[in-house]
Amino acid sequence: MHARQPCYPLGFDPANCGALGFFQLFFDDIVFEHLAETTNSYAIFKGASNPGHQRWTPTSAAELKIFFGIIIYMRVFPSAQVPDYWRHDSNYSYHHIGLYLSQTRFEQLKRYFNISPPYESLPRSQWYQKFQPLAATLARRFQYHLLPASEGAVDEMMIRFTDRSAHTTQICGKPIPKGYKVLVLCDHGYTYSFLFTSNTKSFAELNSDLYTGPLRLSPTSKVIYQLASSLPSDHFSFTIYMDNYFANIPLLTALREKKIGACGMARSTSAEYPATFKFRKNQKPTFPLNMISGLVCQEVLVCICQDNNLVQFMSTVHQITNEPSNYSMKVRPRPRVTNANRANVTTFFGERALVSMPTPKLAIDYNNKMNSVDIADQFRSYYSSQLRVSRVWMPVFFWLLDTTVINAWTLAK
Repeated sequence: MHARQPCYPLGFDPANCGALGFFQLFFDDIVFEHLAETTNSYAIFKGASNPGHQRWTPTSAAELKIFFGIIIYMRVFPSAQVPDYWRHDSNYSYHHIGLYLSQTRFEQLKRYFNISPPYESLPRSQWYQKFQPLAATLARRFQYHLLPASEGAVDEMMIRFTDRSAHTTQICGKPIPKGYKVLVLCDHGYTYSFLFTSNTKSFAELNSDLYTGPLRLSPTSKVIYQLASSLPSDHFSFTIYMDNYFANIPLLTALREKKIGACGMARSTSAEYPATFKFRKNQKPTFPLNMISGLVCQEVLVCICQDNNLVQFMSTVHQITNEPSNYSMKVRPRPRVTNANRANVTTFFGERALVSMPTPKLAIDYNNKMNSVDIADQFRSYYSSQLRVSRVWMPVFFWLLDTTVINAWTLAK
């Protein structure tokens, strides 16, 4: 077990660099120079200097830093409309950003801002090539500047986008029901690795040759394996947690061979799931509360645990023997009584509102460690920088910017 450890470049002083210094670990002068070059190329490509257009002056890395700062400022101090930040009316709050950039120039930069060369100079053979150069640069730096803790989680994130695109996904019940889906590996809010997905095309930058083992992995399992492979598992031990959408026996076996532990909830319909724990719908048995039973399948522990409902788990790092080290005392509130759990509630709780009882460590670890991605989503929701735009790739850029801000803030802590 090890804690997260930051990794700073030579000469970097974290005590005196300030917030901007941490942000520039990811968005340095080289990145801003590249963004200024691609923005100027896109403005020329769109004819911004032609007669009839508003006069375009080539931008610079220094001006784009101001542009980025204003975007972040707008999310910290939200207003109903973008022009409100430049109003000098007593009915509106006064903002000092007009001293650094005019509203006309801000709108012009937002219109022509680009993160890759225009279409004529770069063929688009893949749907993600528009934003992949910047995304790949940030992904490498996310991994370089932090050694994650021993336990992290993989899950999906949604980037809000409600316009029409063949690559967006709709998931009902999510806080962001429609947008681009990203699979991420997080360490308590720090986004360590990520991979974009498409509703109609393949995963972005999926290395199908990364796994060469004998087991057959689905494309989604290969993504999780690729994210886990970004961890320095040759020198440190890691355990990743995942939900039942990703967990299956071939994947956990492949991760075990790579010396990466894994734990997650399971589905009885997943690949090679043992028939012993497959129950017909609406015919699942009810066991005593916190009872746990399991078997080993291809060196993966597959078990069922009785909570309010019967829960299925998979793990390569836990045991379920009766040893005290496999259980922890946990205070549980009295659940709402249903026909399925009435007997357990009556037996274990009676009329008491709280009861302390031994709970399998597997279930406790999963509940405590699975929220790493949710924490990142929570941080991003507080001050999202996403503006209303018409270009379909820009929500991905705003997500990259927000993720960079969160990671820089995590390092600064």
